[in-house]
Amino acid sequence: LPVVVAAAVVHAELATVRPFVRGNAVVARALDRAVVRAGGLDPTGVAVIEGGHAAGGGAAYLGALAAYGRGDAVGVGPWISHCCEAVRAAATQGEAVADAVLAGRLGPPAWAARSRRIGLGPRDHGGPRAPLTRTSSSISATQVVER
Repeated sequence: LPVVVAAAVVHAELATVRPFVRGNAVVARALDRAVVRAGGLDPTGVAVIEGGHAAGGGAAYLGALAAYGRGDAVGVGPWISHCCEAVRAAATQGEAVADAVLAGRLGPPAWAARSRRIGLGPRDHGGPRAPLTRTSSSISATQVVER
């Protein structure tokens, strides 16, 4: 099963079954991202899948998810397509952010300055473990579409 399809199914199943009183959509998106990372599609976490889902607008996301909830092939197809496009958009956005960081157009995140003021380093709060490099194991938007 392709990683993006597995992530899409995990996301949609949790979002449509709604096993929790609150937070079903948040947990569904978190698991989506975890499957994409664990499956090697985005090993560095540069692509923010949530941003990819939002790229088409909330109506597109909710409409595709509602179609999946019908449980038939006609409904599942649009959801899988939406998720593939979300991963592609997220990879494109992530690549742009990584390029901006490498070019020096984006400084360290706000948490870095606050952490230095109170004596914490990046390893103390889950910050970056290694600098971003163009030769890292992240993949390009083209590679996402190919997979």
